[in-house]
This record gives sequence, structure tokens and C-alpha cells, in this order.
Amino acid sequence: MIRYFLLFLFLVPAVSFAAEPSTGLAAIGDTVHSIGQFFSELPDMIGRAMSYLSRQVILFYFQTKLETLEFCYNMASGIISSFNVTSTIQGYVSRLPSKLQYCVNELGFVNGISFLLNCWGTRFILNMIGW
Repeated sequence: MIRYFLLFLFLVPAVSFAAEPSTGLAAIGDTVHSIGQFFSELPDMIGRAMSYLSRQVILFYFQTKLETLEFCYNMASGIISSFNVTSTIQGYVSRLPSKLQYCVNELGFVNGISFLLNCWGTRFILNMIGW
């Protein structure tokens, strides 16, 4: 396999030089110029590669943080829902007078309390995993 690769490597310049009628010295000069141009553009290529790599690392970092946060929120909401906190709060709200009960339901008091409990549960789980 390596023989075919080396043969291919040596024949590719011959095919590209076959289209242009040039002397051997001009072809060698063009090859040396191409090699020099490659090395002169190498720092810019390395800079672009480092920029791309740093972008990917930062993107991976934030996506990992976001996925961890979503996982912990889902876990906390499952725990809070297993305690039936929302139904307990809704039971206490149903004992209020009808006008006050309407205002509490219209303002979303029960949903707000449930959301706060989910957030506190998420923070608790994140503290447990060392975040």
C-alpha cells in the first residue's frame, strides 16, 4: 500500500507538469517556489487551525454546561413532582375565597411556586455534582 502511495506522490507532479511545456530547471524552480510559498503561509494556516480549535472547544464547553443544566432541571422537576407539591399548593388555594382564588390562579401563583421549587431543586442537584 505504501508503494502505491509513494508512486502516486511522485507521479502527481509529473502529470501536472506534463500540461505545461517547460524546462527541467523551470520546473524545479516552480517546485521550490511552491514549497517556499507553503512554508510562508504555514503560520497563517496554523493560526486559522488554532482559531477553529478554540472555537470548537468553547462551543463544546458551553454545550456541555447547557446539557448538564437541562439534565439537572429535569431530574429536579421529577423529584418535585413525585412529592406532589403542586397539588398540595393547589389544595390550599382552593380553600381561599373565590375572588382571591381567581386572582391567585390568574397570576399563576401555583406555577410560579412550582418553578421556584424546580429551580431550588436544580441548584441543589448541581451543588451535589460539584458545579
